[in-house]
Amino acid sequence: MVDGRVVDFQASGTVLGLQVSSRGYVSHVTSRVRRAKSALFTLYRFRDLDAGLKLHLVKALVLPVLTYPPIPLHALSRTAISKLQRVQNAALRFVVNHRWDDFVTMESLHESVDLPAINVRLHHMASQVWLRMQEEDWEQFLVLQELSDTAPDRSHGWFPRSLRALRDDPDPAPRYS
Repeated sequence: MVDGRVVDFQASGTVLGLQVSSRGYVSHVTSRVRRAKSALFTLYRFRDLDAGLKLHLVKALVLPVLTYPPIPLHALSRTAISKLQRVQNAALRFVVNHRWDDFVTMESLHESVDLPAINVRLHHMASQVWLRMQEEDWEQFLVLQELSDTAPDRSHGWFPRSLRALRDDPDPAPRYS
């Protein structure tokens, strides 16, 4: 019931751009991968540009699609993160003009353009959001912190808890594949 009106049950919905279903965020990751690939495909017409300009375009048009919203995304499964990482890897290959069959490690590509792996980037973004909420004493943060403290080890596989993920892995190892 919302504002005195009965709201019918729906199997899925969107809240502030995050697609949520009864199975978690799988549909969100799938749609974000599709949108990021589409954005990357539109950049291929600029393949002859300088690498710095292409990196700027990728950071402006592809990475925001992959990393929004950071709070629920950073706590996703390895499989979901790897789907996002594959798109970022393709974007980096585009930036430095490497084909998929060139023998260059993804770690070296990330280092050459000074861009962290997507799991590290999401972790950093999420921790910055939580830190800002804590510093500004947002009431919602205090409620979520209390909820996390009352059941610190309770979690659901389809809906992972962000604060728990930050606590359990404060400095994640980069995963490039």
